[in-house]
Amino acid sequence: MLQRDYIMRLIAQVGDLMRKIAAAKKAGREDESQEAAAAALALIFDLDPRLSDLMPAPSLLALLREEGRLDTARALLAGEVYAQRARHLYAAGAGAAAEETWQRAVCFFSAVEAEGDPTERAAAHEASRRGLAPEAL
Repeated sequence: MLQRDYIMRLIAQVGDLMRKIAAAKKAGREDESQEAAAAALALIFDLDPRLSDLMPAPSLLALLREEGRLDTARALLAGEVYAQRARHLYAAGAGAAAEETWQRAVCFFSAVEAEGDPTERAAAHEASRRGLAPEAL
């Protein structure tokens, strides 16, 4: 029960940050958007976001495992944050950085598709299907 409450609070907090990311991007406040994305990743990984940006996605996925079991809710949230970052990078014309960030998102979505429950698998599939297209913002 305690674990479920924690996950629900985490989802709500990251959701709030995702809305801040979108609003800041729309208003042209790139720094604020990046700060919100970093805060979301810090919540998800319980790690300084500067460190998580340096780590490869498979290592970050390992942080989301306990006794070999993936915390698919947190992995899906991480994929969404990285996908949002990638789409905005793409829209800003930073193609190489967008692709690299998108590959991080795909790593998380793929793990959720492989290990999540049916609802999580469907959400991960839909998120990865949207791709980098700016209209997916």
